[in-house]
Amino acid sequence: MEIRKKSPIQELKRAFDAISAAECPAIPTEIAPRMTIEDSRGALPTPRNPDKPTAAEISAFTSAKLDMIDWILRDHRKEMTPSAKNTATYLLQCVNASTLQCNPSYQTIADALGFKDAKTADRAVKALKHCEWIDIKRYNRNKSNRYVFLSNAQVTKGIDDYQDHLRDQRKAEREQGERASLEQTNMSGRAVVEPTFVSPPEQTNMSGKHLRRTPEVVISFEGEEPYSNAVSENGYAAAKSDDLHIPFPSPSSEDELAAMMSNLFADVGLGPLTLQRMRTLLATGRLTLAIVRGQRRQDAA
Repeated sequence: MEIRKKSPIQELKRAFDAISAAECPAIPTEIAPRMTIEDSRGALPTPRNPDKPTAAEISAFTSAKLDMIDWILRDHRKEMTPSAKNTATYLLQCVNASTLQCNPSYQTIADALGFKDAKTADRAVKALKHCEWIDIKRYNRNKSNRYVFLSNAQVTKGIDDYQDHLRDQRKAEREQGERASLEQTNMSGRAVVEPTFVSPPEQTNMSGKHLRRTPEVVISFEGEEPYSNAVSENGYAAAKSDDLHIPFPSPSSEDELAAMMSNLFADVGLGPLTLQRMRTLLATGRLTLAIVRGQRRQDAA
């Protein structure tokens, strides 16, 4: 009895049926090359013997997957949404190291990544295809798509160049910030703090015009600021030639100052502040007889 040999198409169909049934057998060697794309476009290396991949081939396959994940996560194009990047990472995890098979359904992707529905996975897969990260193969309309990751040197070079640009820009910003901080520190070290002086309040000269009344003699009381300047600066009072408004001569020594104070205020009980104020007026040549009499009247009252 003659045994008919199955065609490659039948073998391919049987392999996909086994994948769908979760049996995942190794694809025959003569069919496996048909399920891959050209080496110039494939991003993941294919083992020479799918049944027995060597340790070096498995290591190269793992390294290629990690590089692919790194490039996809750094893709800054607007189509590469977080859903698309998560889908690409999940698909890379599903790729078989021996056969490069990767054919989860949209619903499987949505369930694994927590998408709201399968349409989200469908949009993410289309975005990956549009950005030339994957190629979609479908050998049976009743089965899931098969995804093949592509090697796109132009896209990866653009990503690397953009990352280098960002790195240089961040470095320049850090150096500029360090220079600004150093300059500010040096300037603050050389800064000279100039003392602030408070100018004394200017006194307004009293009018010298006689307003049909007797001018009042301003006398400083205890606890108040001295107002003897007002007497000397009063034009009307200064114009009088009587002895009341002529200042006493300034003493030349402390002994003379004490003697004059004793004579002027011998029988007057002055407080400490008033006594000190009178001594200051006498020492600076501003004490007049009118001030002394006014102080005597205040003490007598």
